[in-house]
Amino acid sequence: MLTVPPNGCYYNLTGTTQAQKGRYKEMKKTYTRTMMIADLTSATFKIDVYQNNKYMVLPTEETTVTVNYTGVKSWDFIAGEDAEEIEAETDGSGVDEMHEYLVIHFVDGTTSTFRNSYVDMFIL
Repeated sequence: MLTVPPNGCYYNLTGTTQAQKGRYKEMKKTYTRTMMIADLTSATFKIDVYQNNKYMVLPTEETTVTVNYTGVKSWDFIAGEDAEEIEAETDGSGVDEMHEYLVIHFVDGTTSTFRNSYVDMFIL
Protein backbone atom coordinates (compact mmCIF):
# COMPACT_ATOMS: atom_id res chain seq x y z
CA MET A 1 0.00 0.00 0.00
CA LEU A 2 2.84 2.40 0.72
CA THR A 3 4.84 3.26 -2.36
CA VAL A 4 7.72 5.71 -2.33
CA PRO A 5 8.50 6.83 -5.88
CA PRO A 6 11.85 8.39 -6.86
CA ASN A 7 10.52 11.89 -6.14
CA GLY A 8 9.92 10.92 -2.48
CA CYS A 9 6.16 11.61 -2.41
CA TYR A 10 4.04 9.07 -0.57
CA TYR A 11 1.05 7.59 -2.36
CA ASN A 12 -2.20 7.16 -0.47
CA LEU A 13 -4.97 4.61 -1.08
CA THR A 14 -6.44 6.64 -3.94
CA GLY A 15 -3.18 6.63 -5.86
CA THR A 16 -2.66 10.39 -5.60
CA THR A 17 0.42 11.87 -4.02
CA GLN A 18 0.19 13.90 -0.85
CA ALA A 19 1.65 16.78 -2.86
CA GLN A 20 -1.44 16.60 -5.13
CA LYS A 21 -3.89 16.37 -2.22
CA GLY A 22 -4.64 20.08 -2.22
CA ARG A 23 -6.03 19.83 -5.76
CA TYR A 24 -9.14 17.95 -4.63
CA LYS A 25 -11.95 20.04 -3.18
CA GLU A 26 -14.35 17.19 -2.51
CA MET A 27 -13.76 13.48 -2.38
CA LYS A 28 -16.10 10.86 -1.03
CA LYS A 29 -16.08 7.36 -2.44
CA THR A 30 -18.69 4.89 -1.20
CA TYR A 31 -18.27 1.15 -1.64
CA THR A 32 -21.13 -1.33 -1.23
CA ARG A 33 -19.65 -4.51 -2.69
CA THR A 34 -16.54 -6.27 -3.88
CA MET A 35 -16.00 -8.51 -6.89
CA MET A 36 -15.37 -11.56 -4.72
CA ILE A 37 -17.99 -11.14 -1.96
CA ALA A 38 -21.63 -10.92 -2.99
CA ASP A 39 -23.03 -10.27 0.52
CA LEU A 40 -20.89 -7.82 2.51
CA THR A 41 -22.99 -8.30 5.64
CA SER A 42 -21.70 -11.87 5.99
CA ALA A 43 -18.05 -10.90 5.47
CA THR A 44 -15.56 -10.15 8.23
CA PHE A 45 -13.90 -6.75 8.04
CA LYS A 46 -10.47 -6.75 9.67
CA ILE A 47 -9.23 -3.30 10.63
CA ASP A 48 -5.60 -2.91 11.68
CA VAL A 49 -5.33 0.26 13.77
CA TYR A 50 -1.85 1.74 14.08
CA GLN A 51 -0.40 3.90 16.83
CA ASN A 52 1.35 6.13 14.27
CA ASN A 53 0.58 7.49 10.82
CA LYS A 54 1.25 4.58 8.42
CA TYR A 55 2.63 6.95 5.76
CA MET A 56 5.33 8.22 8.12
CA VAL A 57 6.26 5.22 10.30
CA LEU A 58 6.09 1.57 9.30
CA PRO A 59 3.65 -0.26 11.60
CA THR A 60 4.90 -3.08 13.80
CA GLU A 61 3.09 -5.84 15.66
CA GLU A 62 3.64 -3.94 18.91
CA THR A 63 2.00 -0.77 17.56
CA THR A 64 -0.99 -2.47 15.89
CA VAL A 65 -4.40 -3.37 17.30
CA THR A 66 -6.73 -5.52 15.19
CA VAL A 67 -10.50 -5.10 15.29
CA ASN A 68 -12.94 -7.39 13.44
CA TYR A 69 -16.42 -6.34 12.33
CA THR A 70 -19.37 -8.14 10.75
CA GLY A 71 -22.67 -6.73 9.56
CA VAL A 72 -21.06 -4.08 7.36
CA LYS A 73 -23.25 -2.79 4.54
CA SER A 74 -20.85 -0.21 3.04
CA TRP A 75 -17.82 1.96 3.68
CA ASP A 76 -16.69 5.41 2.62
CA PHE A 77 -13.27 6.86 1.93
CA ILE A 78 -13.45 10.59 2.63
CA ALA A 79 -10.82 13.25 1.92
CA GLY A 80 -10.53 16.86 0.87
CA GLU A 81 -13.20 19.37 1.86
CA ASP A 82 -15.60 16.53 2.70
CA ALA A 83 -13.23 15.63 5.54
CA GLU A 84 -13.79 19.05 7.12
CA GLU A 85 -17.27 17.95 8.27
CA ILE A 86 -15.75 15.09 10.23
CA GLU A 87 -12.98 17.29 11.62
CA ALA A 88 -15.52 19.88 12.81
CA GLU A 89 -17.17 17.24 15.00
CA THR A 90 -14.05 15.94 16.74
CA ASP A 91 -11.37 17.25 19.04
CA GLY A 92 -7.79 17.70 17.84
CA SER A 93 -6.79 14.12 18.69
CA GLY A 94 -9.29 12.75 16.17
CA VAL A 95 -8.04 14.77 13.20
CA ASP A 96 -6.05 12.90 10.57
CA GLU A 97 -2.99 14.92 9.47
CA MET A 98 -3.61 13.78 5.88
CA HIS A 99 -7.35 14.59 6.20
CA GLU A 100 -8.41 11.08 5.15
CA TYR A 101 -11.16 9.11 6.88
CA LEU A 102 -12.63 5.63 6.65
CA VAL A 103 -16.30 5.43 7.66
CA ILE A 104 -17.86 2.00 8.06
CA HIS A 105 -21.68 1.74 7.86
CA PHE A 106 -23.42 -1.18 9.58
CA VAL A 107 -26.77 -2.79 8.79
CA ASP A 108 -28.18 -1.58 12.14
CA GLY A 109 -27.62 2.06 11.09
CA THR A 110 -24.53 2.73 13.23
CA THR A 111 -21.16 3.90 11.89
CA SER A 112 -17.51 3.74 12.91
CA THR A 113 -15.08 6.43 11.75
CA PHE A 114 -11.31 5.97 11.58
CA ARG A 115 -8.41 8.21 10.65
CA ASN A 116 -7.48 6.49 7.38
CA SER A 117 -3.78 7.31 7.77
CA TYR A 118 -3.82 5.13 10.90
CA VAL A 119 -5.65 2.04 9.59
CA ASP A 120 -5.69 -0.65 6.94
CA MET A 121 -8.89 -2.52 6.12
CA PHE A 122 -9.13 -6.10 4.88
CA ILE A 123 -12.27 -7.95 3.84
CA LEU A 124 -12.16 -11.66 4.64
